[in-house]
Amino acid sequence: MNETLILIASFLSGSIPFGLFIGKLAGKDVLTEGSCNIGATNVWRVCGWRYGIPVFLLDALKGAVPVFVVRYIFETDTTNAWLEVSAGLCAILGHCFSPFLRFRGGKGMATAAGATVLLLPYAAFVGIATFACVFVWKKYASLGSLSAVTVLLLICIFLDPGYSKETLPYCLFVSLLCTLAWWTHRTNIGRLLRGEENKMWRKSVAKETEIIEE
Repeated sequence: MNETLILIASFLSGSIPFGLFIGKLAGKDVLTEGSCNIGATNVWRVCGWRYGIPVFLLDALKGAVPVFVVRYIFETDTTNAWLEVSAGLCAILGHCFSPFLRFRGGKGMATAAGATVLLLPYAAFVGIATFACVFVWKKYASLGSLSAVTVLLLICIFLDPGYSKETLPYCLFVSLLCTLAWWTHRTNIGRLLRGEENKMWRKSVAKETEIIEE
């Protein structure tokens, strides 16, 4: 299959708004309630954990499946790591900027987790553990996500500061992922600094006006 078609397919698969569909099953429109986006966190807040968990798993699959297909279906080797990384990034961008929602979406953390588990399994474990620890401590999903991607970036910097040819695709993936996460969480960061961020178990008091929200 042409590499361009693979990346387009990855983007479109990442664009599937599972959060919107599952929210509808609960009788809710997650684009108009809570923080007004399709992310698993918002679905959890608006519809409950029985709907939030399936959304998280499905969104994670949106990141994992393109990488799996490139690696195992098309049997790419380590020299084609760039295609694996690109497929994962396209899926994440599809979730954040879904053409089915006029280029609105979520923050892409669940989709990023799915891609990272296949691309960098050991680093993904550390990232997930970091998220869990920060989340249990502070109860902020946004802070947990930002901590996780930052730890992933630090792992790349300290374990391979020279960015060797073999690791460069994965380090670039983590760098772009970290940049995207901090940008999409920019309003959350402002609320965290002001002490106004919503904790996981509490519904948002006011609707967000940003295009991309948790």
